[in-house]
Amino acid sequence: MTFTILIKYNDCYESIIFLNLITQNIKKIYPSTQIEIINLGKIIQNNLFITTDDYTQIIEQEKLHKNIIHIYKALKKPKGKYIINTIDSKFFTIFLKLLIKKNITIFHFMMNKTKTFNHELYLLRIKDFLNTTFIKKRKMIIEKPVICFETKNLEKTKEIINWNLESSGYNTIDKNKYIFIYLKSVSLKLLKEELLDTIKLINKKANLKAIFTFANIKFNEIECILSKLDNTLNKNIIRDYFLNNDKNYIINFCNHSQLIITNDLTLDTYNKLSKNTSVLIKHAIQNDKRDNFIPWISKKKTVKKDLRFRDNINYIINNI
Repeated sequence: MTFTILIKYNDCYESIIFLNLITQNIKKIYPSTQIEIINLGKIIQNNLFITTDDYTQIIEQEKLHKNIIHIYKALKKPKGKYIINTIDSKFFTIFLKLLIKKNITIFHFMMNKTKTFNHELYLLRIKDFLNTTFIKKRKMIIEKPVICFETKNLEKTKEIINWNLESSGYNTIDKNKYIFIYLKSVSLKLLKEELLDTIKLINKKANLKAIFTFANIKFNEIECILSKLDNTLNKNIIRDYFLNNDKNYIINFCNHSQLIITNDLTLDTYNKLSKNTSVLIKHAIQNDKRDNFIPWISKKKTVKKDLRFRDNINYIINNI
């Protein structure tokens, strides 16, 4: 038996949670089956919810033109074949219709496209999809996303964090009041105002600290931002974890903080599911429309700020 998932993957809540729940339920109910992915979106990488080892193969968008014949032959194999399609495309609709045979079953699940998104309602949508398709109302379906880390490693890491904190004169992670700020693959120049405003708000609260972790950001950018702070503001920053991108550290910090501030969609997804108080920084990079009529000239890019960020942070920190 083989399941083929057609998806336009994006590192947003919808894609991550859908792929997690579909994969985990297939593995549980059909343990000996194979799962393959044909992906028209961003490259699928290991994260808190996805382990690429779960799939026999992942054909990414950039390799589609080289593998189109292989894909066609693979999808056309009639024996025990199930196709789960999440791509709302006329081309794929026609493509799949050509493949339909008596013993090939195709399930369609369209991703959420509305601007207003409720993650709890989305979980219900996936649960209904699981109950009414290939799982056929089995009692023991997995209803909540499975997080890909080992509890033992999490506990060991917590012990190390506590030892480091106490050695530096701080309370243990359970007794510290802190805000965890995790930023990934972004120019800190874009976030300069938000970071400085947040640190100033933290400074106004008694015994409130900030723990920063940066991933895929140059250290000289970090130093440039911190150089803007005077000694009064610097004293509330726990500096030991700037470049520690280990997921066991990150999850521990999230689970014990008063607030998480991040631009990472996967981590924001984890916090939503774990009911950790979290604020996602959004910066939309937009192309200047004036250059659209000359396609070969690079378009001017502008950054659209998330204007609600300051109000949200101000409200949450004042109520900690």
